[in-house]
Amino acid sequence: MAVFVYSTASVLKPANTTTNVQLSINNRNPDPQTYRFIVWDTTTGVKTVIFDSGVGSVNSNNTVVFLNGFAPGEQTMLNAATSFEVEIRLSNQHMAPYVELHYNPILGPAITLPVFADEMFRDKDLNSNP
Repeated sequence: MAVFVYSTASVLKPANTTTNVQLSINNRNPDPQTYRFIVWDTTTGVKTVIFDSGVGSVNSNNTVVFLNGFAPGEQTMLNAATSFEVEIRLSNQHMAPYVELHYNPILGPAITLPVFADEMFRDKDLNSNP
């Protein structure tokens, strides 16, 4: 099996800002495929996991959507971080991720940042799994 990785790279934000992550993964294959996504805290030099979806599946020619389903502790960690990364691991090159980041600063208007597949860092390993 292979893994195709997409990453937002480190996204900077103010500390203690309510942050939401929305994600969709489109499977453009006639067969079911697998995915995994991880939200990393990149505030310090060493990345630490805020959230790991585990391996999930998406049906053929279908889309799976994640709408900020973090546990309270995970949400607190994401809000406190001053930088974070969303990494998406896909089992097939014919899958398309889309990420939408939402911030609610204490001062100022809410911010929505869309991140399309072609804007993300991409890599692949033909000998690994998602």
